[in-house]
Amino acid sequence: MPNLRVFSLDPNFDLTSVSANVFVQNYKGGMIEIVTKDGKRLKASPKHPLLVNNGYEIIWKSTDELKEGDFIGALKELPENPVLKDPVPDWLEKIEKECWVVTKERAKQLEEKTGNFRDFSQLSVSELNEIRILNKISCNKIQKACKGGNDYFSGSFKKGKLTKVQRENLIEFFSTMKTYIPEGTIINCKHKSQSFIEIADAGFNDEIIRFIALILSEGCLTSNNVKFSQSENELLLDFLNICSTHLKIKAVYEGQFDYAIRNKALVKFLEIRYGLQEGNSYKSSIPKWIFSLPNKKLCVFLRSFFSAEGNVNEKSNQIALIQANKKSIYLIGYALKKFGVSNSIHPTWKRATNSNSPKREYWQLFISDSKSLRIFQEKIGFDLPYKQIKLEKICSRIQRCKKTDHVVPIKYKLLSDLFNALGLEIKREYLKKECKQKPSWIFVYRDCRVKNAISEDKIRELLSSFYNRLKEMENINVSISEEFLTRWGISQRRIAKISGTSPKKVSYVLRGLKIDSKDNTSITNAILSEFENCRKKAREIFNQLNEIAPKNIEWCKIKSAKKIEYSGPIIDLQVPGYHNFVCGMGALIAHNTSLTQALTGKWTDTHSEEIKRGITIRLGYADVTFYYCEKCSSYANTLKCPKCFSDAEPKRSVSFIDAPGHETLMATVLSGASLMDGALLLISADEKCPQPQTAEHLKALDVVGIKNIIIVQNKIDLVSEQKAIEHYKQIKEFVKGTVAENAPIIPVSAINNANIDVLIETIEKNMPTPERDTTKPPKFYVARSFDVNKPGADINALKGSVIGGSLTQGVIKINDTLEIRPGAKIGDKWTPLKSKAVEIIESGQKLKEAKSGGLAAIQLDLDPALSRGDGLVGSVVGHPDNMPPVMEEMKLDIKLFEKVIGATGNQKINAVKTGDVIMLTAAIAKTVGVVVSANKSVVHIKLKLPVCADKGDKVALSMQVGGRWHLVGYGIVI
Repeated sequence: MPNLRVFSLDPNFDLTSVSANVFVQNYKGGMIEIVTKDGKRLKASPKHPLLVNNGYEIIWKSTDELKEGDFIGALKELPENPVLKDPVPDWLEKIEKECWVVTKERAKQLEEKTGNFRDFSQLSVSELNEIRILNKISCNKIQKACKGGNDYFSGSFKKGKLTKVQRENLIEFFSTMKTYIPEGTIINCKHKSQSFIEIADAGFNDEIIRFIALILSEGCLTSNNVKFSQSENELLLDFLNICSTHLKIKAVYEGQFDYAIRNKALVKFLEIRYGLQEGNSYKSSIPKWIFSLPNKKLCVFLRSFFSAEGNVNEKSNQIALIQANKKSIYLIGYALKKFGVSNSIHPTWKRATNSNSPKREYWQLFISDSKSLRIFQEKIGFDLPYKQIKLEKICSRIQRCKKTDHVVPIKYKLLSDLFNALGLEIKREYLKKECKQKPSWIFVYRDCRVKNAISEDKIRELLSSFYNRLKEMENINVSISEEFLTRWGISQRRIAKISGTSPKKVSYVLRGLKIDSKDNTSITNAILSEFENCRKKAREIFNQLNEIAPKNIEWCKIKSAKKIEYSGPIIDLQVPGYHNFVCGMGALIAHNTSLTQALTGKWTDTHSEEIKRGITIRLGYADVTFYYCEKCSSYANTLKCPKCFSDAEPKRSVSFIDAPGHETLMATVLSGASLMDGALLLISADEKCPQPQTAEHLKALDVVGIKNIIIVQNKIDLVSEQKAIEHYKQIKEFVKGTVAENAPIIPVSAINNANIDVLIETIEKNMPTPERDTTKPPKFYVARSFDVNKPGADINALKGSVIGGSLTQGVIKINDTLEIRPGAKIGDKWTPLKSKAVEIIESGQKLKEAKSGGLAAIQLDLDPALSRGDGLVGSVVGHPDNMPPVMEEMKLDIKLFEKVIGATGNQKINAVKTGDVIMLTAAIAKTVGVVVSANKSVVHIKLKLPVCADKGDKVALSMQVGGRWHLVGYGIVI
């Protein structure tokens, strides 16, 4: 879909129209169906993020985390299209395939050629047919006048051939008639030549828009007729007037409010020119070009449509519209948003008004909030006077009662903290009193305490009234007096506690009495400090409240969020530079999906704390197959080439391990690195290079011996071209003299899939698959372990422990007897565990054997309680009697770095001494040990948890610096 544009929100939540990339792929699996209380609907993959207001801040949350009662964002108002774009600019060419067409300009040419329609002897067959059309005479009528057979002339005109007799008869017949130049364009159906329409203007004037609105609301198209039903005289007269003056046709009365226009040419014209569909409103939907009309034209359509179909309910204070077609009702909802009219849409079951058929699903649209009703009254309105009067009564009534509109979720604690910081004390007795002088914020506070939400209008009033108090607070000079503390709600007991004195001494100072100078100074400083803290907190909360209530977003409460199974094509939009787009039925705001996910299609952050904190804590992993398209000479991670959509050739399957980006989780980084054949070092273009964790990660790659490195300069969409170049230079300077000095640097935008094909190509060229020795005894490192049984599962259906990780050498087959070391602690001793391989899975496929390389999951016939919660992580699995020894103590030949990597400042590393606590990472295993003895290079460490390692293995060493574990060196097991 080239040149696709979507609506997005910029960082200030202002709406803009931007280009989007579209990806379509077949999908089979779970989806989440979101329905809000006001009827907005969306189906999305479980990890697709939506905009959520949790009462404290606006965040992105994946759909599988959403639950009933959460508030998600939707666009409140859509922009106007200032210019009308013709949806079918070539309509004349299309209609000529099924109809004969004569325009006013063509009629003038014929008039000149025939000498004012007197001499027809020089005309061709098609021109003679055009004279027939100008006179609006059917082929059947000519047939009777010329005494020929039934379809004689009709067939001749279609073939473009006439006999000499036919030609002479036609010329004689036309000579007796008076031919006129039409006011517009005449259309005649080829299959029913008696069907004519004369269109004065085939564009989008108000008359044709009203006509279409009336047909769509109270009519339908059949193969040969246009039906219309209406009991309101004003609308009926308007319809009949447009038929006679604009289309030069007549509607036939069929009884009981029903009219029909029996004209095949009109049906074809409405279908081809304006996209109307045959069938009743249940089958046919409103054409999409309605939404793209400029607001003045759109207003004409909505006014006519609501006049015919809408109802004004004075009891419930709302406008209601019901439609059989789901697409139509949501399109009307979108159209109303162009005027800022909020609406809700809900399904209902009822019988059709003109039949006794069984009940079926209809869709109702309601406009009920006071602001939207007033906008509808002012900008759209009704053609029918009695409906307009009802609407005016409703608007007048709800304005007096000040009906609450949309709400913004705001937690009561946040508002309470703001009141306290601004020195506004709220007492229960005061809230209960009936007092005319109560400030307006008292009622807002009370409502928020009950609902944890505030109406949009009230929050604007609240922020406006508090703005002046905040400004006063920021500009006022601190006064050491009782009046000052009372004014700003600071208690004397609080000052006494901060200053370490008594309330009595505080009272003395406030009244100007002399006390000990030291206490006087302490109390004065405490007042200054407390007021400054209140001022800072008030500003922070004020800004926070201002940010969670953007003017162009409405917050919709989720009614249901349920999992459904889906199989079929799905569409993924990605918006460069903005990362969000408006979608779904109701203009919900969604985010682009985020380097591992762009490469593999899997979001590896699955732990709840990981998503909440926005970082990886445990090792995540995913598999992907790289494909090559010969036509485009490009790489991709999908079977269909995203550039030309042709089938691509699979090249290689690769496993990705997503290690943490946070420096406090260094041991996890090291354990993940030990499984890797190569590494992608991810550096954000919007951050200065190097960040502390980046420097530490690069050193970690050096320690574990990884040479194949590619540097990924991510988030280039967030910076300018000049800044990206400057950042590139920072990276080059950073890796100078390191293991990654000659590593390629690939700029990408993972969230937009930009340059991912280049990254895949670089991986293919710079990270060849290493040779594996399948003759060696197998050695499987456990990175994750699971209990896959659901709670309450039948004992006969229980499955054994599942371990996930990488086989670095050898082969493991189903039914192989395996040993897991260190095993389980029984008493004071660690005992290796023995088990059998029951099932082996790689890349979602069951295999008979696992070979070294990549990631695999192995199900064992082992008690699942042992693997629960990553209980076997760090273990080594292999054949019995061919395993590395279990070490509870370890001697290492160590090498320390000159300074602490990743710590602020140039902190030197002191020599290891007896009693030091060290974290060791041996392959995938992490443990802590205490140094028993140490000299310059050899240390003896007693381990808290045993590890399985061979002599000569490299072990990473980390020590606590500034309260965090930092990589300080490595050691060789001796």
